[in-house]
Amino acid sequence: MLKVTLTNRSLLIGTLTGCFASFIDRSLDDIDYTIGDKLFLESVLDFEIREPPPGKGVLYNDRGQSFEKVLYYGNEWLLFMWDVVLIVMLDYSTQHFTFAALVAWLINEVVLRRFSEWRCQKNVGDKALIDERFLL
Repeated sequence: MLKVTLTNRSLLIGTLTGCFASFIDRSLDDIDYTIGDKLFLESVLDFEIREPPPGKGVLYNDRGQSFEKVLYYGNEWLLFMWDVVLIVMLDYSTQHFTFAALVAWLINEVVLRRFSEWRCQKNVGDKALIDERFLL
């Protein structure tokens, strides 16, 4: 396995940051892009219908939800089963379904969401070689 030292990591991060900054500043002659919004039908169907302009890439404005969709993609069944098991266990122990559903919602909202946000942020920082101070 490739051992990454602190010096190599900092050089790599500097190189990637410089490349990305050149891309954003449109300093690279071979690579160009346009920025725009998706059409209504593209947003509803969640895929692109239009072809990008020849020789250009397209960057779409993000409404803040696409990153969450990627993180939970493929785990819907697991998350659903977790909710069902948690509610059933709480309902069995308390004999009050509404209270069990409320406690399960609180557990999911407070504990699991905070943990998953922390873990996903750490994972993105490790995989993308982004310093964790830049991830808010």
